[in-house]
Amino acid sequence: MRLGSTVRSLILALGAGLAIGAAEVLLVQVALRGGVNVRLSADYVWMAPLANVVVAVGLVAGLLLAARFKTGWDPAGAIVATLTALGITSIAFYYESLHKAAVLLLAAGLGSQAARLARVPALRRWFALVPVTTVALAGWIGITSARLVGSTARQEATTIAGLPSPPAGAPNVLLLVLDTVRRLRSYSGLDSSAATPALDAFAARGTSFDLAIAPAPWTLPSHASFFTGRLPIELSTSLSDPLDDRYPTLAEFLAARGYLTAGFVGNLSFATRSSGLARGFAYYRDYDRSVGQIALSSSLGRAVLGAGWIRRTLGNHELANRRHARDVVSEFLAWHDGHRHRPFFAFLNLFDGHEPYFPEGRSGSSLWPGARWTNYEHVVGLEAGANAEVADKRSLTADQAAIHEQAYLRAAATAASEAAAMLGELERRGALDNTIVVIVSDHGEQTGQHRLFGHLNSLYLPAVHVPLAIVGPNVGRGVRVRHAVGLNDLPVTIAQLAGALDSPFPGRSLLDTTEANRVPVVSMLEGGYQKQAGYPIGQGREMFALTTTGHRYIRNADGSEELFDLRDGVAEASNRASAPGYAAILAALRLQLDSIIRSSRP
Repeated sequence: MRLGSTVRSLILALGAGLAIGAAEVLLVQVALRGGVNVRLSADYVWMAPLANVVVAVGLVAGLLLAARFKTGWDPAGAIVATLTALGITSIAFYYESLHKAAVLLLAAGLGSQAARLARVPALRRWFALVPVTTVALAGWIGITSARLVGSTARQEATTIAGLPSPPAGAPNVLLLVLDTVRRLRSYSGLDSSAATPALDAFAARGTSFDLAIAPAPWTLPSHASFFTGRLPIELSTSLSDPLDDRYPTLAEFLAARGYLTAGFVGNLSFATRSSGLARGFAYYRDYDRSVGQIALSSSLGRAVLGAGWIRRTLGNHELANRRHARDVVSEFLAWHDGHRHRPFFAFLNLFDGHEPYFPEGRSGSSLWPGARWTNYEHVVGLEAGANAEVADKRSLTADQAAIHEQAYLRAAATAASEAAAMLGELERRGALDNTIVVIVSDHGEQTGQHRLFGHLNSLYLPAVHVPLAIVGPNVGRGVRVRHAVGLNDLPVTIAQLAGALDSPFPGRSLLDTTEANRVPVVSMLEGGYQKQAGYPIGQGREMFALTTTGHRYIRNADGSEELFDLRDGVAEASNRASAPGYAAILAALRLQLDSIIRSSRP
């Protein structure tokens, strides 16, 4: 093939990749304007075109290379067919209702027709426009990307410049969320096998809570409660809907008092800007600019990286854009190093305790039958919770379940260890002397309890019983709170510790441990994920739980009831709903829950 033809083919590939990427950007823009909650990095405006350019140029380069070894073959038709099929596939993959096999078949057919039409002399003249179009597309994407980056930087600078003066002596506030870490025995919420003595020792310097209950067994409604003080039933949050602006957030409230607000999140499913949680933060960091994130910004990249058979072939089920705790912590510490001039409210979400997590062990041990646990990784690592597309974790053998449990504990311990190291560095800087530190989790994780795995499927304690410790000025040292508390009371607690006795947040301070403050704690779960038929939430639309210091009442999605006596322990082994002597307790809890639902539902 002549050099001129090669160059023209590569320019055609470049232009096609940019055009496909631009089309994807426009599709996302239409979706956003239509109110669809699109979970993509704000950098998708250049990441999607770049990803498609890499694929298009790579495919064409492969065809050109093949032509060098196949004498007499002109790859022009194959190039046009391939680029056309790529464009059709990329656009069609945005519509998840379309079967991917049907899309690929359609793309192949249209690609072959495009190759036939490309041989028509009158149509071939249009190829002269490719270089000009390519330059124009590159310019548009570059200008749009630069405006986006510049707009974000200007908005942050404007917000910081407009902050009022903070109250004299106002303490810093650090909200540290260990995503998906359930409460077991120690202060940090991990048991002794997880080996987190540093975080345990730090938490023991303040007030810890033995029975802290999350508002929901998944990220978005729990975080929304942390920020607004409202129960999930009062909020807009769902699997497809972000937190709206109906209620003020903790970040907005503290920013209005002169606090510099910053968020750093590892959970890229339900804690990004698109979740609505960034409202009130002057500085908010979620997605990284990485190769994995670039790939996920294109529909084809998401399809490839989400294909189970490809994952099994590669033996890799890790998230392509995983943000490890060490990266989130490093980002926060770098930010803090340059922002010590006023009190801050910093929110960190450390995601290492969340699936996928992978086992570590020695090949040949009783729980480690081979060097590569491909089946294990596929079953418990590829997808999370009840939404797992690949298999039902309840089919795990006893050995696999044991490895799953240990892998979870090690993953959670990683997050705890990074948190402890960060606190140690802040102490070295002298930043903890006047800082309120809240260590908490948004929800727990089931690793076989009640024959359940994951979290977004039930309201049993492993899914909602979480660690909670508060350390800082005016917080009791070495105090253990034994009664049940709800995490929707975090905003009013933090506001009062920050010196604001008047705040827009409902509830009572968690540090008020008087008998009058011991109210029942509500948790809620709405259905929505596929393949939940065998789980408690799979029998209906919503379910509730009410926790007191002595009992737990669960109203399942099908209306059935469970009652557990916490004096028997937290394993919830015996359902007392029909047991003699519990009728009055069951009736009282039922009435309390009904009253809370009636008063809270919008």
